[in-house]
Amino acid sequence: MRADMKVFVLWALATAVVGLLATTLISAVRAADVDRATATRQAVAYIEQRQDASGGWPDLPGFPHGVTTLCTLALLDADVPVADDHLQRALKLLRQSQPNRTYTTALTMMVFAAAEPRADRQLIERDVKWLEANQYKSDAISGAWGYGQPRGVADNSNTRFALLGLHAAEKAGVKADPQTWRRGLEYWLNNQNDDGSWGYAPGLFGTGSMTCSGIASVVMAAGREAHDPKLAERARKSAERGLAWLKQNYSIDKNPGLKGVELPWLFYYLNTLEAAGRLTNQARINDHDWFREGSDLVLKRQDRQTGAWSLADNPDEGNPLIATSLALMFLSGKSVPQPPPPAPPPTK
Repeated sequence: MRADMKVFVLWALATAVVGLLATTLISAVRAADVDRATATRQAVAYIEQRQDASGGWPDLPGFPHGVTTLCTLALLDADVPVADDHLQRALKLLRQSQPNRTYTTALTMMVFAAAEPRADRQLIERDVKWLEANQYKSDAISGAWGYGQPRGVADNSNTRFALLGLHAAEKAGVKADPQTWRRGLEYWLNNQNDDGSWGYAPGLFGTGSMTCSGIASVVMAAGREAHDPKLAERARKSAERGLAWLKQNYSIDKNPGLKGVELPWLFYYLNTLEAAGRLTNQARINDHDWFREGSDLVLKRQDRQTGAWSLADNPDEGNPLIATSLALMFLSGKSVPQPPPPAPPPTK
């Protein structure tokens, strides 16, 4: 065979192989998209079928409308039209509620901001004021939030949700006092563990869900402090240290933490991982495509008969409505906050 013919044959074979690989990859991506779409439809149907006559869903004791706000936000994330009867009945119910717990208030703000923010502006303003009033403003946990009334001890999970609620309110045109954001940022910076992680509360061992919460919270809050270069630099280094811990302890099928400590909050962890990954533009962590791996895991764990998810080893994620809402929110990625626009440079 002539040399030029050999080159042509090799080129043709290489082109064919590349084309086959590309076709296989595209087919795999399309199949994954179809799987997510099917899982989403089944999950939406599961949640809608369990809505009660009041427009809500069965809530946990002591947390009125907690599960209801989570289910409503999951439906919105799944692109259920706001005009849909299930959402309209849920919104009508939530508009009658009063802020009383940090989790519920923050989720309600996220619902109002995502659904009909103009119609619910006054309610969003009310809830912003409630969160501002219930933020700790002195001692070692200044800048944090507890469960609400009674306030109790502050923790990083409540604090993360409070900032998510305030961020959603700002996207809807309702801004919180800048000092509220600054206190929140300084709280996260001052209570980061030496190894770069965050725990459920200051001084506790680091976990994946709380470290991801810390990274996302620092990035969100720091976006409002561009006028303070020193604080912005502290925040940048803090987020980098958190990401370094996450890379060292990366896991997709469990909530990372200390060895021998059971941390079964898997779907909650995946939601915090998504927020941290997207806010820091981390498409991969180490060599892991965390969203693809997380989506594969979530899809494998869905009960295709009911469309629901449930984790039997967790008292709350064992509740199929909670687990299904969190799983649906991860698959959609809609609850992931976008970084705030850079602040304008200070005028001289």
